[in-house]
Amino acid sequence: IMLTLGLETGTDIILEVVNGSGIGQANPLRNFDNDKYKNVLGRVSQEVTDFLRVGAFGYFGKEKLEDNFSNNFTNSFSIYGPDLTLSFDDKLELNLQYVHRKDDQPSFLRKDINSKGVFGELIYTPKGDESKWFAAALYNWVKSDYLPANYESITFSLGYLLKRNIRLLGEFTYNTKQEFGQVAVGIISAF
Repeated sequence: IMLTLGLETGTDIILEVVNGSGIGQANPLRNFDNDKYKNVLGRVSQEVTDFLRVGAFGYFGKEKLEDNFSNNFTNSFSIYGPDLTLSFDDKLELNLQYVHRKDDQPSFLRKDINSKGVFGELIYTPKGDESKWFAAALYNWVKSDYLPANYESITFSLGYLLKRNIRLLGEFTYNTKQEFGQVAVGIISAF
C-alpha cells in the first residue's frame, strides 16, 4: 500500500506498508509474502528553493529469516537518514544521501549490527528533459560492524535514448575495496 501527498508548499509526503520480502520465488500457494510481518516506510521532502530539496526517510520492520542450517529467527531493523538534491538549470543534478541501519539479529549467530552508508549521484542531461543522451557519476560507501558488508565503489555511466522507452547504456564500476572493475553494456526498455 502506498500513499503519496504533494502539497502546494513544495512538501512531498510518502507512506508505504510493504511485505518486506522483496521479489523472490512464490510459495506453493503463489504467495510472495513469506512471513506475517509488514514493514513501514516513510519519506518527507521539502523544496527549499528552485534548486534545493531536502528530505528524510525511515524504513522500519521485522523479517523472518532462516540460515543454511534451518535455524529460524526474527530480525528487527531500522533504516533512516537524510537526503538532499541540488538541481542546476535542469541540466545538472546532485543527489546525496546518508543511511544508518540497525539490525537486532541479521543472522542466527550475529546480534546488534550497525551499518552506515553514503550515496552520491551526479547526473548531467545537456538539454534537460529533452536530452537524448545523459551521463552520471555515482559513489557508494558502506561501513558496517559486519565486515563483509563494507563496500566502496565509483561508477561512471553514459546513456542514449533511442525512443522514450528504449535506451542504450554503458557503465563502468570500480570497487575500491576489492580493487576490481566491471563493465556493463545493454539496452533498457519499458512498455
